[in-house]
Amino acid sequence: MIFWSCFPLSAVSFQLLVVGYWLLAGIAETRITNNHQPTTEKDAAAIGARAERLQFYYLCPMKDFTLLMLPFGGGNETSYQKFEQCLDKKIKMMNAEAPGKGRRIKEPLLKNMYLIADAYFDQFKPHLKEPYAIFGHSMGAYIGHLIIQRAMDEKLPLPKHFFVTSKIAPSRNYNKKRSIYTNEQFVQHLKDLKGMPDAILENEELLQIFLPIIRNDFDALDLYKYKSKEPYPVDMTMICGTHEDVPDDQLTDWKKETSGEFVFERWEGHHFWIFDHIQALCQRINQTLEKY
Repeated sequence: MIFWSCFPLSAVSFQLLVVGYWLLAGIAETRITNNHQPTTEKDAAAIGARAERLQFYYLCPMKDFTLLMLPFGGGNETSYQKFEQCLDKKIKMMNAEAPGKGRRIKEPLLKNMYLIADAYFDQFKPHLKEPYAIFGHSMGAYIGHLIIQRAMDEKLPLPKHFFVTSKIAPSRNYNKKRSIYTNEQFVQHLKDLKGMPDAILENEELLQIFLPIIRNDFDALDLYKYKSKEPYPVDMTMICGTHEDVPDDQLTDWKKETSGEFVFERWEGHHFWIFDHIQALCQRINQTLEKY
């Protein structure tokens, strides 16, 4: 059925030739790797998997996807600009802006995670059509989580995949009491996260602009109260930096929020490792969304 649903008959023969070529190449590669020994059952399974992937790729190219991007604490709708050039052309990256930030700087900041998530949900709601996915780093992970829960409540289409990076599971959130930090202590905390240029953190005028916004987001995170709900049927990938001082169990508890497939990994880096691996991360997103 996959042949007829994706291409007209005149194109089928060409696509089969392409698949056949790569299958033969895969068989040759497997035999060379095994010193020309007969193909084992494991090899046969690998070749079968290769055939399935190639058939899907060549006969049914990836559908158009919308990727909702949710920023980290202090971030805004421009935070992921560099990602767009690395994503597949069929993936439309979509951003939104929360009150008190960026082009909405004159509006009051929101100090509650549920209200912040609602602000993003209201902007994204017209675009919650299949197929779409969500990416959220740090604070953005909680925003994405709350958006999915609200979409479930309103019986709207759910994302095909939820990419979560560098945030403990919402059920494990606790108040780090960063609101009691002096400005000096808070700036040092930001330096430890290695996510902001020293040019900003050491500039008093810029700090007067950015510090209230960032502190507001961190306070909202610290005061977030988890509400247990039915797991959502959404596949999830959870990735955290290798140098982040967070136990694995606080990260893998994200699997409690989903009834879909769950993948957990550690990638090299500190809290903002994503900006050191933009191309690889986008490639992972591209490959993941291909299967849908």
